Amino acid sequence: QPKYSLKRGCIAGAEALVRWNHPVLGVVSPAVFIPVLESNGYITKLDQYIWEEAARLLWRRKKEGRKRIPFSVNVSRAHIFDEDFEPFLLGLMEKYELDPGTFGLELTESVYVESQDTMAEAVARLQKRGFRFLMDDFGSGYSSLSVLKDCPMDVLKIDMTFVRDILESPRSQIILSEIIHMMHRLNLPMIAEGVENPEQTKLLKNWEDRKS
Repeated sequence: QPKYSLKRGCIAGAEALVRWNHPVLGVVSPAVFIPVLESNGYITKLDQYIWEEAARLLWRRKKEGRKRIPFSVNVSRAHIFDEDFEPFLLGLMEKYELDPGTFGLELTESVYVESQDTMAEAVARLQKRGFRFLMDDFGSGYSSLSVLKDCPMDVLKIDMTFVRDILESPRSQIILSEIIHMMHRLNLPMIAEGVENPEQTKLLKNWEDRKS
């Protein structure tokens, strides 16, 4: 899934996502199979598979001399307590000759809230190694200003529910505009998820230009 820069007018990154194309059921939504994998403990295996596929793709782009853009991958809450979390990531960076700064790690807001102390320690260690952390789904139900104050994130991803109806909902416009203003004052880069048409893009760009 591409990440588009309004300032530069180009693709500035991408997020590696998993989809299951079942031979009988067709495309199965992650909302269906991810909770199952989280409950039985296999989510860490899936995460590691996706991380390696993303790292391999970055390595291949580098070898082909193609434009280098950062990728990001999702990290489940199970990894925060996994002693192999950090060694596995560092092993990938060494194996595929990658700069950790090009390999973003996305944690949902719920992980920050539920495991704040443990998470903060793990994030700080990996940030020292050069990794960048993105808070995913901000505003989706666990929002807390203390999270913004205390958690050492590098990028904020605004949940798509705020973007989906910004053309019709004045309240969504006010909330999203103020979040953008607050992130500028915190000097915290942000990504608005779920932008799907030129009208949404134009509105967001107007706010971005106004706050810059």
